[in-house]
Amino acid sequence: MLPRGFTTNQVAYQNFVSLMGEHPGLTGEHLRSFFAAQNVWEQTMADRILRFEQLGGEAKLLVLTGRGHVAGGFGIPYYVRQKRALQQLILLP
Repeated sequence: MLPRGFTTNQVAYQNFVSLMGEHPGLTGEHLRSFFAAQNVWEQTMADRILRFEQLGGEAKLLVLTGRGHVAGGFGIPYYVRQKRALQQLILLP
């Protein structure tokens, strides 16, 4: 049931480190594990968005998520773009 066909890269990891690097007690090993876990979560959300899009129709999908899942153009939007060129609007505070 895990999503398949998504890839990540070092630039995405560096973006993640810039967001999470200030958290106390996170070592390099912890950051790598946390990044891997967050990627599975974001890929799963992207997969669900892509499944919704396949349903067709005129309905719009609103996804509410934390900024870390969309910051820097990575996370959920990054994974959606890997499979389809959907119109995405990201609003940050």
